[in-house]
Amino acid sequence: MKLSLYQFKHYENQTLPLEASLQVVVGNNGSGKSTLCEAISILINASNPHYTSWEQKTNFKVQTTNNNESINPYLKIEDWGLKNSEWALRLELGEILFQSIFDGKNRSPKWYMNEQSCSKPKYEDKMPYRAFWIQSDHLRVISGEPSERRNFLDEMLVFASPVYDKIQKNYRTALTSRNRVIQSILDKEAIKSELSSWNTLLAEYAVQVIHERRKFFTWFQRQSLDHLDLPGPVKIELIERHPLSEITKEEFLKLLADYTERDLIVGRTTVGPHLDEIGFSVEINNIWQSTKYILSRGENKILLLAFIRLLGKYVEEISGKKPFFLLDDVLSELDTDHTQILCHLFEDTTTIMTTQPNHTAGLPRALSQIDLR
Repeated sequence: MKLSLYQFKHYENQTLPLEASLQVVVGNNGSGKSTLCEAISILINASNPHYTSWEQKTNFKVQTTNNNESINPYLKIEDWGLKNSEWALRLELGEILFQSIFDGKNRSPKWYMNEQSCSKPKYEDKMPYRAFWIQSDHLRVISGEPSERRNFLDEMLVFASPVYDKIQKNYRTALTSRNRVIQSILDKEAIKSELSSWNTLLAEYAVQVIHERRKFFTWFQRQSLDHLDLPGPVKIELIERHPLSEITKEEFLKLLADYTERDLIVGRTTVGPHLDEIGFSVEINNIWQSTKYILSRGENKILLLAFIRLLGKYVEEISGKKPFFLLDDVLSELDTDHTQILCHLFEDTTTIMTTQPNHTAGLPRALSQIDLR
């Protein structure tokens, strides 16, 4: 497996060998560790992970000819057979060559397989992996607000089922529209009966969101979180603020009806999956307590990474795509023992783990490394 980057941020022209196993990338701040993860994420998921403009993914100045065609002084066009590309990425997976090429003329890159342009759906279908790019913000979700944990769950479930992304967006759109009608009613610009159509639409998408979340946690409860060297047994569960006895549109419509008066007082929708979250608990002296108050930062990090590892397993079972984990700067706050536990958790996966040079204690000596220093 090989990754090539041309003009991508501060990578001028570089090819790196990748392993289909756990691999560590060592480098100082600003050496390109996160950029490496971003490039892999783009190639595997065929999407923009940071939602920044595609033009911002190059730091190289592109010259132009008199007819405004770009000429890149750094890229050896003959190497890839490219013409006027601002940046390009290539991932060699066995006999299939995946490429993402941005020429600055279109709003997004073009996707290629074996140097032939192809549609994004075909590209995604042939790609054998799904990339999980885990960054520092993700690692703070246990200690963060409920909305952070809820958003984290939704982001991870999109990897398992791309249709979940569409379900979420539809639900958010319906929720925003219903809240807008509530405000109009309060402003005397609309009447209560105008909520009916938005209630029906919101219910339709809400039950889909709830179903997908419960589906995952039903699977998750059969998995094990042992061998994490934590002070007690742990559990991770979906916490629904207003659980439905049956996941049906009719049940959700009844819930909306019960809380309509409250919604009109508060000025927004006060029930639905947009208020649910994930609970992380540990049992100490026969009492279940939130891990954010009991476990250390390093212990919470290990617990979350174990959860992410199982999310990858779920993705593989549901979608048939192998997880490609990108664990970006995760070794800080981990002692030697927990570093070894982390390596054990991901030893049988395709994983890039980036770290700074002063956080390498506890890593197995035989572990494959890429040094960016």
